[in-house]
Amino acid sequence: MAAYFEITSNIGTPPALWDEVAEMAWKLGRKGTIIPLTDLIIACCAKRAGAAVMTRDKHFDCIPGLTIVTPPW
Repeated sequence: MAAYFEITSNIGTPPALWDEVAEMAWKLGRKGTIIPLTDLIIACCAKRAGAAVMTRDKHFDCIPGLTIVTPPW
């Protein structure tokens, strides 16, 4: 895991990001999809950075435009 953390970037959470999180939560909620806030924040940060999210968490599959990488383990 240490090797993966060495290549990660810090992404800030300015007020505009929180607006994106709220908008995404609202849009998904209108479709009946409820995703934990932490996952929404991670997804919005990744989308802003043009980064992929490495995860097996199926919540991320519901987020449009998000690139997901399944870990090899």
